[in-house]
Order: sequence, then structure tokens, then C-alpha cells
Amino acid sequence: MERLVIAPPRFRWVVGLLLALGLVAAGVFVVLNGDPWARWIGVAYFGFCALVIGIQAVDARPRIVIDESGIFDRTLRVGVIAWEDVRGVHPPSARHGSLVPLELRDPDKYVRRLSPLMRRLVAMNRRSGFAHFSLNLSGTGADPAGVVEAIRRGIAARDGAARV
Repeated sequence: MERLVIAPPRFRWVVGLLLALGLVAAGVFVVLNGDPWARWIGVAYFGFCALVIGIQAVDARPRIVIDESGIFDRTLRVGVIAWEDVRGVHPPSARHGSLVPLELRDPDKYVRRLSPLMRRLVAMNRRSGFAHFSLNLSGTGADPAGVVEAIRRGIAARDGAARV
């Protein structure tokens, strides 16, 4: 199986970092020339944003990897989803074009790997009609149709190997 690696474009994170740092500088300017206590909250908030964005900008790890071992999405926080656990994949809906829903044989196997907070978020998503797990392609520039096709090839390869 051909390996598919998806990483978000770092350029977007660098632009976001520059914007956040500019807002921090503007906040410091306001603090030095006005009411300091009210403005420090803005400086702290945008400083925190700059820190988070800066970490993302220097993170060179891929976000999604689809290969012979299965599907890995770093943002899902469940590790590799093995091919034998993948029942199917659905094309993204027009409304949620960057989400590729996965159909798993035993979703609870992966839900149990999540933190309590993430389990609650998955439960909320399920109540809203979403799949237990979806690959989020937003901000990556990846073609959802190509990702769906790669997953279908992985399922077909698994099914072909099972027949041998």
C-alpha cells in the first residue's frame, strides 16, 4: 500500500504567530499608555495564543498517516487505528467538507484510550449525529476525496489479504 502523509502547511502557522505577536505588542503598548490591569488580560491571552501557535509552527510531525499498519491521526489521540478495525469510510458531507468520517467495527476500543474530557466530546459528537471518529483535514490542504480513496484502498488490501 502506498503511504499517504498529511501535514499542515507551516506557512499558515507562521502567519498566525506573527499576527498573535503583533497583538501582544499592541497590548503592551496599551498597558504602558493606559489602564494596565484591564489590558494585561489581553496581553496574557494573546501571549498564550502566540505560544500555542508557535509550538504548532515548529512542529514538523505529520498530522495524518495512512499506511499498511492503518490510520494515524495525531489529533484523535488514539494511536493507530488498525485496518482490521476499520469497517468503512464515508465521503465528507457538503456541510462538513473537511471531516472524513470513519466507520469502526468496535469504536469503544478506541474511545477507551481517550482522556475523560475527550470521551465526553466524542459522546457529544455522537449525540449530534457525527461518527465516533473523523479525520479532520481542515488547515492541511489535503483533498478529502483522495483521503477517502486511500482509506478504501487500505480496506481493500486488508480484505484481499484475508482471502489468501
